[in-house]
Amino acid sequence: MISLVIAFVVYSLLRIQYQHRQSLSNADRLETVLKNLPGMAYRCFNRRNWPMEFVSEGCFSLCGYERCDLEEQRVMVK
Repeated sequence: MISLVIAFVVYSLLRIQYQHRQSLSNADRLETVLKNLPGMAYRCFNRRNWPMEFVSEGCFSLCGYERCDLEEQRVMVK
């Protein structure tokens, strides 16, 4: 009975570790895709002033502003 519990715990830990590695590799792939876009990708909220949560690296070459300037709303369009 104890060996069955130990086997289940080990299996569960290995499965969690595998899922964690998979999610990291998916995040790495998405980051690579976003870095290689010829333009700019962003994610913003549907709220007043459309605050940006994420801005890709291509924003500087496209608009001349740094990512942090857009994400922290230091650039406002009127």
